[in-house]
Amino acid sequence: LDAARIANAKLNDVADLSEHPFLTNAAAQIGGADVRMAALPIRTQNMANAQVPTLGAHSDSVRKEFTT
Repeated sequence: LDAARIANAKLNDVADLSEHPFLTNAAAQIGGADVRMAALPIRTQNMANAQVPTLGAHSDSVRKEFTT
């Protein structure tokens, strides 16, 4: 492709992506386990570990918003 002057790029695997210099990682707690994951591409004031809600944790409150 390079010889034919056709645009191309290296395909990254998951390890390459997680170590990419432009990707920042953040810690989160999911189901009681500490997990490192890609950080949101926005700045936040509170850099503490995020507590990710469990599946269905907010279902009742979300349903209530649409039934009133």
